[in-house]
Amino acid sequence: MNQPIGRQAQQIIYKVHKFFEERKKDTSSLEYQNDINLAKTVSEAIGVSSTTIRKIVSNGKVMEAQDGTVQFKSPKKNLFPKKRLQIDTFTEGVIRRKAQFYSIKKVIPTLRKLKADLQQDNILHCSHEYLRQTLRRLGFKFLTCQSKRKLLIERYDIMSLRWHYIRDIKKYRNEGRSIIFLDETYVNECHRVSKCWQSKEERGAMKNIGKGPRLIIVHAVVIDNAAYHSTVLEKKPIMRTLKIEMQQWLERRNIPFDMSSRKCDLMKIIDGHNVEKQFMIDEIIKAKGHTVLRLPPYHPDLNPIELVWGDIKGELARTAVNTKLKKKKEILQLLFSNYTPEKWSKCDDHVIKNENEYYASDRVFDDEFDRLVIALNEGDDDDEESEEEEGEESESDVDWDNYL
Repeated sequence: MNQPIGRQAQQIIYKVHKFFEERKKDTSSLEYQNDINLAKTVSEAIGVSSTTIRKIVSNGKVMEAQDGTVQFKSPKKNLFPKKRLQIDTFTEGVIRRKAQFYSIKKVIPTLRKLKADLQQDNILHCSHEYLRQTLRRLGFKFLTCQSKRKLLIERYDIMSLRWHYIRDIKKYRNEGRSIIFLDETYVNECHRVSKCWQSKEERGAMKNIGKGPRLIIVHAVVIDNAAYHSTVLEKKPIMRTLKIEMQQWLERRNIPFDMSSRKCDLMKIIDGHNVEKQFMIDEIIKAKGHTVLRLPPYHPDLNPIELVWGDIKGELARTAVNTKLKKKKEILQLLFSNYTPEKWSKCDDHVIKNENEYYASDRVFDDEFDRLVIALNEGDDDDEESEEEEGEESESDVDWDNYL
């Protein structure tokens, strides 16, 4: 047997061997008359190799001689951690849109239904818990309504940022503005495809252990929501801020306060006034006549240059095999020069399609969510016993135990 034998199985093997051993001592038994081989007989009866039988019996006799009892122990398990499922940013975008479009379909958003839809469309095959963690990482949460039932809802701040972003970028397109999408990526010297077709006789492509030096690829300028790209002109005071600086911050905004107030009182006044952040890099760009529009968090599917990076890096992995960083740079420059406007237009059209889908779902979300909450609250007044007596669920019924 290739599998390890547990303590209970070892105990049974030892007892079976002992049974035949006692039988063989009886001169009137068939075991004695045929002079059977104990290990071979037990092996044929149980289906375990003779070598394993002898080892278990030997260990059992040692324990019985020392302590008078036989207590086997299960072998230690070789715990190999399962390879964690990795999903790219585009799959994350599909998951987000799937969860969003339930409001358009007027379907209650549940984790179980989303998991089933993703599997049916062959988008993602994962466990219940992995999907839950992915949704939380993408900014979703399980909101408890007044009925104490939990619904899968996206964070309101992310929804607000996305709504304003899509509204503004549609406006800029209608005005005929030139829109420049900014992003950065990188390529390692050992950049290669992860899988390839091969026959059973081949050992497979050799893979470098290290990644090697890194080549940074920049489109126009690098600007994203990283902390070092998001330096604000004037930070909102916190409790560690000097008291005089708190007072000056309030005075510049004409917010009334008492000069004799303590820091804790000033902090309450400051927290009660939300001031829009002004980023230093944004002001520099505005001074040159440009408008800065920041992508909402967790939405790479709204940036067409992400698709361009995927095309370029995929082609580089297929063509620049086992090449140095200098050669990869030359190939990259060639790939960029050969990237046609038609290819870029397809990427842009795909992102515009995503924008329209988000826009459509966000427009109806408020009304549909309010309708859903009202329906759930009205359902709580029904007789619980009559609900339990119903044999089948209607199309709008939901197994609420599977929400989490």
